[in-house]
Amino acid sequence: MKRLISAAVVVLFTVNAAFAANNPFKVSDELDGRIRAGLNALYNLEFDDAEKIFNEIKPQAEEHPMVAFGLTSVHWWRLSVYVLENDPEESAAFLKSVEECIRVSKAMVDRGDKTGEGYLCLGGAEGLLGRWQAANRKWMPAYFKGKGAYKHLRSALKVNPQMYDANMGLGIFDYYVATLPSFVRVLAFVGQTGDKQKGLDELQTGGSNGTYARTPSLLFLVNIYSSLENQPDKTFALLAELKKEYPK
Repeated sequence: MKRLISAAVVVLFTVNAAFAANNPFKVSDELDGRIRAGLNALYNLEFDDAEKIFNEIKPQAEEHPMVAFGLTSVHWWRLSVYVLENDPEESAAFLKSVEECIRVSKAMVDRGDKTGEGYLCLGGAEGLLGRWQAANRKWMPAYFKGKGAYKHLRSALKVNPQMYDANMGLGIFDYYVATLPSFVRVLAFVGQTGDKQKGLDELQTGGSNGTYARTPSLLFLVNIYSSLENQPDKTFALLAELKKEYPK
């Protein structure tokens, strides 16, 4: 498969800061802008710039785990793009970051996750950790992390149906499980069949309505339509859309 995807400072801001319109994470306009800037750098593969931005807003991660998840995503993309998942030294920063993301996400869930952000970031972090474990042939830990991630992402949508970013991870799981041989599904997923169309629909929802997961949702669809579904028209339509946003 192509490797397309393959907060101390917070106390300085008043609690009455304006919230970004229609943002289910309920972050301030300023923080929303910084998160988007970090992700924009990430999606342009400008890893150092993206890491710098997320480190600057890292003190706000306790209140908004999405900051920690953004930093973790930077480390993961760097590993994935440069095919370094099996390098212990190169993986160290990712592993440290993903554990911190899991910690702050669980803390938000324990406090009472009213927006679904805690569940979303917990599921996302465990999903990325599971992918790293699978890349390093740690099959059982990867299986349990993937199963836990799916549960947390479902919880995010249950808490907040507008937390559309959760659809990306759910779509990935539902589509790819459906493509596994039946005996693998029986052994690894206790007979769970998955649903290819459901997975595609979830990824499209993430790509159309997602807050921060829109671009990677569309990239996964590009990968699926080009290499697995043999639908070049849909592939090129998605790439043309993304090209407008990321001309580089």
